[in-house]
Amino acid sequence: MAKRTLLVALVMALQLASSSSSAFYQGLAPEEETAWVCPIHPDYTMDVTGKCPRCGMDLVRAAPFDVRDYAFDFRTVPAVVKPGQKMTMRFKIFHPGTGEQVKKFEVVHEKQYHLFVISQDMEYFQHIHPEEQPDGTWTIDVTLPKPGYYKILSDFMPGGGAPQFIGPLVTTTAVLRFS
Repeated sequence: MAKRTLLVALVMALQLASSSSSAFYQGLAPEEETAWVCPIHPDYTMDVTGKCPRCGMDLVRAAPFDVRDYAFDFRTVPAVVKPGQKMTMRFKIFHPGTGEQVKKFEVVHEKQYHLFVISQDMEYFQHIHPEEQPDGTWTIDVTLPKPGYYKILSDFMPGGGAPQFIGPLVTTTAVLRFS
């Protein structure tokens, strides 16, 4: 028992030392490092505003070297999704370092948020744009056509953060009828 406690303490100390020393050598925590970045080509960065030479998009202020995924709180209403019935997708985004809800999103391709709904068999595909509510929650109504698995991919760029492409899997269940 004492060996296990010592091992856990050692692992925690090493993790703390490695994370704090990397922040020390970089001078800033990852969420504080910013540059002007192309939202489409995040590998193109500048220290001043301008346009991306590859695609012509305006550069945005972001943390290009912070590749952590933002936390994604996703819910459906109703909770059990049935094919052919309307459901509402609701989601919130949280900063990976501070845990605070993100309420500022950069415009990329004329929208702040792109959502892709793709069935497992790839016969169903939607590219849609949810609406932001006053509390920072994003919502959109969707009707999935048949039973099965659907990947929900969120494509957005949080203000001051790196581009994100994350999302959950939704399963629709068939309504079984017994005679």
